[in-house]
Amino acid sequence: PMGAPMGAPMGAPMGAPMGAAKMGGMPGMGQLLGMAMGAPAARAMGAPMGGPMAPAMGAPAGMAMGVPMGGPMAPAMGAPMVAPRQMAMIQAADAYNMLALMPAVKIEEKMNVLETAMGVLGDLVGQDMDFNMANKYVINTPEGHPFLFAVEQSDCLNRNCCPDCRAIDIDVVVLGQDQRLYNQATGAVDWSFNPLGNGIDLSYSQKFMSMHKEFQVTCCCFNRPIINVTDPSGQLIGRIRDPWACCDMNFTIEDPHGEEILKARGGCCQPGLICPCPFGPCREVHFDVDDAKSGTKVGKLKKIVPDCLKFIIADNVDNYEVEFGHVQNPHWKALLIALGLFIDFRYFNERSDKNESHDGSSDSGWSD
Repeated sequence: PMGAPMGAPMGAPMGAPMGAAKMGGMPGMGQLLGMAMGAPAARAMGAPMGGPMAPAMGAPAGMAMGVPMGGPMAPAMGAPMVAPRQMAMIQAADAYNMLALMPAVKIEEKMNVLETAMGVLGDLVGQDMDFNMANKYVINTPEGHPFLFAVEQSDCLNRNCCPDCRAIDIDVVVLGQDQRLYNQATGAVDWSFNPLGNGIDLSYSQKFMSMHKEFQVTCCCFNRPIINVTDPSGQLIGRIRDPWACCDMNFTIEDPHGEEILKARGGCCQPGLICPCPFGPCREVHFDVDDAKSGTKVGKLKKIVPDCLKFIIADNVDNYEVEFGHVQNPHWKALLIALGLFIDFRYFNERSDKNESHDGSSDSGWSD
């Protein structure tokens, strides 16, 4: 059997184990897949996972990602083949069920070779030669297994001519169906040299979610950025707003009905903002995630400087850790992953300008 029997504890071993438990009893990637495929219909996408932070996101039990009520969430081995569209929906639902079992994820930004080379060359000759390529991120399980791949779809003009007002389009897909994409996602660096595109073919991979932000002219409290997050069928999962704040970096997460569900705040006096470096507390920037109604802390997110080499040659490449804490709903977890990506685009996507020190000006690397 692919999954544990009904009623079995969430941490119980599978009948035919697909992956060994690691890191203090955490289920492996194979176990997560088996548990997701064997999860009861009541744990489908919109259903609560048993915690107070997991209300059904407006979807009746059993209706997950377009799967009809009563329909199987995963076909048994040897079962008749289903239509490709239905199979795609089932695969997306399995990915969300796997996410529901994860206590955290790690987001690793890929370093693009061409973008880094041009930036380093500009530093050497004393000229601004920055050129933004399409961002790419690998979302890993707590054990480090590649799970999702996020690829920026924004055009070249947006990326390089409108840094703060730019439109943003990101597709997040499930890794595992396309071996070539998996190899590209898990490689040490991003070898894409096409400035007009992202160099990635996602047509053979199942989409997990999409993020879209319109071009917005933002000034102080006027016309603050909003990004929409949708599921593979195009239905809205929620929105993330970046409200105006005097110094702090604040974000509000809303459900599809516009109701605030979570809030994130990053203080402006953190060592990682004042004096970023790849060591000690200066390596990290923390964001607390609170329940919007009670104000109780339910999770946290932190930005991490990857290592010394990337800090020296590509200090706009960062990693993120998202700890879900008391957040159980997989939709809300997906929104927290989207928040990590949005934070990177809003505040940590620009390379620091090392050529401005001669005139007494400075670049903190983040702006309002």
